[in-house]
Amino acid sequence: MRRYLVAISCELEQKTGHSFVSLFDEIWTYYQTQLLDKVPYIGGSLSEATRLMLECFYMISMGEVLKRYGVSTQETGFLMALSYQRVIQKMSRIVSKILHFSIRHPKILKRLSHLMERKYRWLSSKYPESFTIDTHVPQREDTCFVYHATHCPISDFVKQYGHSEYMPYICNLDYAIIGSLGISFYRTHTCFMDNDYCDFNIKPSGKIINCWPPVFSQDNDYK
Repeated sequence: MRRYLVAISCELEQKTGHSFVSLFDEIWTYYQTQLLDKVPYIGGSLSEATRLMLECFYMISMGEVLKRYGVSTQETGFLMALSYQRVIQKMSRIVSKILHFSIRHPKILKRLSHLMERKYRWLSSKYPESFTIDTHVPQREDTCFVYHATHCPISDFVKQYGHSEYMPYICNLDYAIIGSLGISFYRTHTCFMDNDYCDFNIKPSGKIINCWPPVFSQDNDYK
């Protein structure tokens, strides 16, 4: 949690008038006492999705604490995206180059996608609350990689525990993450808004859609 919140520490202090140290303690306490015991188990360290899921719950905790200081959910959503952008931009250039190399080589991407799908199918068979992923053949010539998340434990969680107001901003984080890597991405569906699946469409080149204002589930006239 500290990794993401320290990236926006100045903004947090400006909006609340409190020190980052005290705010972090307050947010961490909220997470531990209000969310942690409700978090679904989806495989722990066996699944990289565990970390991604917990990061989203860190952001919800931040939003709930910021409400105490008059910060709106929309302002929190902006801080979420800003935090991820700053963290991702510090990522090693080597990692970024590997990702860019992979999306430009269909055979490598196809192999990786099949391995990912197989792993998530195994995880969902052992842990029913886990993410379920299906890879698809791209229907657009300029799209090199498509997968659908047909079950999202984050979406289920926010609906069950009354935190749905944050979900559009959480979905928007994919634009912040993938766009910050310089990779072209678009989405047309989300589990939360459309109740069917969440799609991830990667293009080898093209327009990087800005993550703010939020795209949410719209294609945003993606050309």
